[in-house]
Parts: sequence; structure tokens; C-alpha cells
Amino acid sequence: MRRLVLPGVGVVVIAGFLAVFWRNFSPPPPRIPAPPALDAPAGSSSAGQARLSSAGQIAATPAASHANPSPRSELLDGLNDPASDISADLKLLNEVFNAWLTNFRTAGIPIGSNQEVTAALTGKNPMQFAFVPPDHPAINAKGELCDRWRTPFRFHVLSRQQMEIRSAGPDRKFGTEDDAEWAPWPKNF
Repeated sequence: MRRLVLPGVGVVVIAGFLAVFWRNFSPPPPRIPAPPALDAPAGSSSAGQARLSSAGQIAATPAASHANPSPRSELLDGLNDPASDISADLKLLNEVFNAWLTNFRTAGIPIGSNQEVTAALTGKNPMQFAFVPPDHPAINAKGELCDRWRTPFRFHVLSRQQMEIRSAGPDRKFGTEDDAEWAPWPKNF
């Protein structure tokens, strides 16, 4: 019996020594760098910003210092600008949907009510990227993206890659002569 106990104790002591040695002297596990933080407000510095490239794809830029964790796009910064018009606004919206399609080609365009489409565009999407800032002045209290006359746009899906975008115009009534629309988009995508 003693012949078995002494080697058994020796094995336990060696195993304990190796465990302590491994814990104290082994190299630390490799550090996985955090994903770059994305897009800080204008005038502030940020570590690892991301913006939409000219092709509409999300692209990271070099790191600086502190970052805002919510990525966003500046594509709709000119929406409802008093120096512009509804045609320019519809063109900007079309550019946002083209950027969406560039990044989510297999998923197709966001569908649903104005609130659901706006939610997807403001970051409730697989990449959590805000194609439209959630605090954009064109978004009303109900979470709807509105035209320059504060009427919610109508988004009518034509296919997985095409949508009509409608504004009721200055009279704020759909189906009248002053309505404006952008349809279909994108051309030959």
C-alpha cells in the first residue's frame, strides 16, 4: 500500500506545482483589439471613426483619442435644409437607401411602416449603423421621418431593391398635384 501512496502523493505535488507555475509564469492570452469606435460629433476627436465612404460602404478611419460609441452617417445632414427643395430631399433619401443596399445587399431594403423603416435607418439593423442619426430634426416624436412640411414620408416598397419615396408637398395632403416622389430606385443596381 505504501508503494502506491508515495508515488500518488508525488504525482499530486508535481501537478500542483505545474498548475501554480502555469498560472503565474505562462504568457497572458492574446489581447483582441476592441472594434473601432465610430463617428463622434463634429469638433470632437474620436478613436477609430467610421463613416460612409463615397461608395456608401461603412469605412473606418484612423484612431485618435475618445469616441462616441454610436456609429452614424452624415448622408441626411442636408435633409429639409431651407436653402434646398423637396427634390434635393428625395435625392438624399435615395442616397441613404442606396447606401443601405450597398451594405445589406442580401437583406434587401428596409420594409414596413415609416416608423419601422426609420428605426432600421437609425441603427436598429444588423450592423447597428445609423444611416440617419436618431436625433435628426426630420424625425418626429412618433419616430417617423418627415418632409420639410413635417408630414411623414410614405415609403412604398416595389421590390427587394426598389422603393417609391413620397412627400405630400406643401398642402400636406397625399394625392394632390403638389405631391413629390422618387421612384423607382436604384437604376440598374
